[in-house]
Amino acid sequence: MAWISDNYGFDFEDEATYQKVSISQLSSELSQIVVMGMVIVKQDIRRISSRKQPGRERYVLNFTIRDSPSDTINATCWGEESAISVLSTAFAIGDIVKIKNPQVTERQTESEDEKFRPTVSSKYQLNISPQYSEITLCVNEERRGYEKLLHCSMHRTSEILNLVDIIYNSQNAEGLSVNLLVAVRRIGTIQTVKTKDGREVKKLQLTVFDQSHPIFNILIWEEETANFITKYCSTRSVILISDIKVNYNNFMKEMIGTSGSATIFTPEPEIPDARVLYQYAMKITLPDDGTQNESKYADSSITYTIEEILKLMNTSEIIVNEIQGTLHAMIASFDIDSTNKISSLRWDEIGKKAKRLKSYASKTFVP
Repeated sequence: MAWISDNYGFDFEDEATYQKVSISQLSSELSQIVVMGMVIVKQDIRRISSRKQPGRERYVLNFTIRDSPSDTINATCWGEESAISVLSTAFAIGDIVKIKNPQVTERQTESEDEKFRPTVSSKYQLNISPQYSEITLCVNEERRGYEKLLHCSMHRTSEILNLVDIIYNSQNAEGLSVNLLVAVRRIGTIQTVKTKDGREVKKLQLTVFDQSHPIFNILIWEEETANFITKYCSTRSVILISDIKVNYNNFMKEMIGTSGSATIFTPEPEIPDARVLYQYAMKITLPDDGTQNESKYADSSITYTIEEILKLMNTSEIIVNEIQGTLHAMIASFDIDSTNKISSLRWDEIGKKAKRLKSYASKTFVP
């Protein structure tokens, strides 16, 4: 479609001339529409050199919205620096926005840009021009029905990985993008860091935990995402993190998570596992950062009974994965049809989860 203009006798300011369309109803044939939804991802403004006009720079702002638990779409704004900067200040992640007169085009799934954007349900994308389009915040009754989307999960529980799987399978996990359900242990302060090429970027370190491991660090490099975390998250609150890259950090000497342009943070997700983790997070006594690996229960030579292990698991004295030892027992039942997370063995002689992550990676991340 073409952008609307005065040549069509169209009144840009008249709300009555626009048709409200949901994400699931979008088509490249539609024009003069309004799309509403909650912003779930917003990238920092990027500067790109023009290929058609060498020496000229253009600016782009990418973000993602959803208007239902299952419908999401990516949007792109191109323009001059001043126009894009003004547009960017109009909204943030977590806001409910009204996009007036976007251009609807088919999404180029094979393009290089798609690798750096969230996976969405719509086969279309919204192109927004500062000249012909408008983005405003929804107010009052316009917000109704969208606010709950802040806590809607993007993934099934079966697609979520435990932290212990990453820690004990660092070689297989290296470089993968995974989904995590974690509780917040500590939120750092947003810092300004200068890159090698002289740019100044923002960084936030987020420390999390789950029932399987007491401490895991996440680095967030997008200022928009960092602001969202500090606004909507607090200590011991639960977050679902989608598509976060895990890798070994040579400086920190440990496996960490690194937030990227496709990462989505969902605070207090409305799923049963999140409620269980929240209850666990509120009662557990977390060890100090420097002593989490010095547990008295980490001696693998100790032999436990089932009764002793159950007592340890029901106390707030330790983190579950601190228990190491030997159990002599016979399997009485094993429900292979259950939807619960699969149990697995950690072989003492190699210190690795038995091929669990390798199977997860091959099924989940390889197209």
